[in-house]
Amino acid sequence: DIIYLTEEDPNMEPVRKISEDIAQYAERNCDKVYFVDDRNEAVRRAIFESSDNAIILLTAKGRETRQKRMGEYVDCVSDVDLTEAFLALYDKINKKDKVRV
Repeated sequence: DIIYLTEEDPNMEPVRKISEDIAQYAERNCDKVYFVDDRNEAVRRAIFESSDNAIILLTAKGRETRQKRMGEYVDCVSDVDLTEAFLALYDKINKKDKVRV
């Protein structure tokens, strides 16, 4: 229903340029495609802007803790750690005891 395009090892290429290239294909099947250059913010938005019982699919980083930017590898938070932290915050804010998989 919604796609958030964000960075994943952009190296020397601008994140937005990569996202725009992907969007031309994503928009064929989805009306809500958003550009969120900051990966942490993209994961946060996916969780906090989703409806209850939504399925959120994060692709690319998984447990990786490095991003390639401007020819160098820099540390980053893994998708797993981001997801766990934002789900815990979501549950705390919404005071809901839900089972998360």
